[in-house]
Parts: sequence; C-alpha cells; structure tokens
Amino acid sequence: MTTMDCSLTRRDLRMAGFVCALTALLLAAPSLAEDPRVLRVVGVQPIDASAARAGGPRQGAVNEALYEAVTRVALELVDEYGPPVPAGGEPAEGEGGTTDGAGELPDDWLKKALGNDMTPYARSFRIVEDQGSRPVLFPGETKATREYVVVVEATVDVDRVRDRLAEKGLIGLEEDESPDDGVEIEALGLKHWSGYEALIALLEGPGVRASEVRPLEFESGRALVFAVVRGSPEDVLARVLAAAPKELEITTGTVERDRGDSGDGAPRIQLKILWTPAAEG
Repeated sequence: MTTMDCSLTRRDLRMAGFVCALTALLLAAPSLAEDPRVLRVVGVQPIDASAARAGGPRQGAVNEALYEAVTRVALELVDEYGPPVPAGGEPAEGEGGTTDGAGELPDDWLKKALGNDMTPYARSFRIVEDQGSRPVLFPGETKATREYVVVVEATVDVDRVRDRLAEKGLIGLEEDESPDDGVEIEALGLKHWSGYEALIALLEGPGVRASEVRPLEFESGRALVFAVVRGSPEDVLARVLAAAPKELEITTGTVERDRGDSGDGAPRIQLKILWTPAAEG
C-alpha cells in the first residue's frame, strides 16, 4: 500500500501565509464606500398629456420607476444619518427641510433635493417586464383612463445619493476619523477617580461623541487623555461645555495649538474642573 505525501513545501507555506495575511487585511480594512443597491420597482405613467412631456408612455414609466428606486434609497439614508448636528447642540426642528420622520417627506422635497433626472443616480437599469398599456388601476388620481406599466431593475449609486443629500444639507455625515487625529484634553482639578470616570463618560457620550479616549497621564489633580473626535478643537470644547453635567462643573476651558518646538503637536484643550460627587442615598 502506498501513502499520500501530505507535506507542504516552503513555497506552499509562504503562499498560505500570504493568503491568510491578505484575508486578514481585507477583513480589517474599513469600508470606504456604500455598496450599490439593486431594487426591482414598478413604474406607472398615465397615458395623457404628461406622457408626451416624459418622452412617451414607456419612457415616462421608466422614469417613474427610477424615481421610485432612487427615492427609496434617499429616504433610507435620511433615516440612517439624520439631519446635520451643529457643534454644541441638537439639530434644530425641521432643519434641512425635513419633517418629523423620513416617511413623511413630501415628493416636492425629494425632487428639490435630487432634481428631476434620476439617471445620474442609477449605475444601470433594465426593464425586466414591459406590461404595456392597461386600464388605470386607481381611477380618480388622474383624468387618464389608461396607463403604461413597466417593471425595472435598477442599480442605485448609494454614494452619489448620499453625497447629494449631504451637499443640500439634508443629512449629517460623520467626518472620517483616524486614531492619529484628535485632541489632547487636560483636566485640572480631578482628585477623585469617580470624577475621571465622569469625564470619560462625558467625552464618549452623545454630546461630544468621541469614538475613542486614550489615557496619557494621570496623577492627583490632573488627567491627560487623547480623544479621537470629529470637529475642530474649538468645536469639541463647545460641545464639552454644553454637555457637561452639573456635578462636573467646568470653570475654565481653553484651546492651545502649535505646541512644542516643532509646532506639530496635537492641539490641547485644557479644562479646569470642579467635581462634586453625587450624594448617596
């Protein structure tokens, strides 16, 4: 009986290591873009005067299908990102032309935001079913008695829709954050560990929204941390002052830039804090 040689050559091992390393790199790499969305939608064009303006009943039905596909993605993005949040405060009611919910946005708002032509937002589309002319399904919504119907499969460019909504000020996009970009925050007056914990909770909370806080130095009466957070140091300081709880009273807040001889040190926010532990019981 012969046996199978299962040994691996050095070349095999090197190749296996390369594949493992490449796989790990791809899994760890952050996604820089949204995947396109493929939707199957119905387009309906009344056969009346509006059909001629749309380039014919069939073309009008295709246009309506593309509008349906793109606006579905737009509404999902509004729901996901929400309106822009100004530094130091909550979004103003109705800011950006939105209503109380994405599902209540009127058609004219979407058309003003996206324009009348949906083709720039569609990477591709195809008619999967041409149903042609049929009696109007919902009489009363139009004076037409017949309508043209198509089923379209559209690939929507989510990034382009998102960028358009952000450009119009209708959604708020978080700035890209790198672990090497941020500000140092020096807190003076902290003599209790509970006060330090309250500071970290403040920085990571919804008011300041730091994605990471790393301790650099800690001693009685002083703590120095590095916060990965979007916005200029002045914006971050404004959010800290606005969101600080009453037991973490910030008496003074200043921003120091261009620190060090080379002037390339991270900006530093210095806070003078009066910490009052909450009364027990």
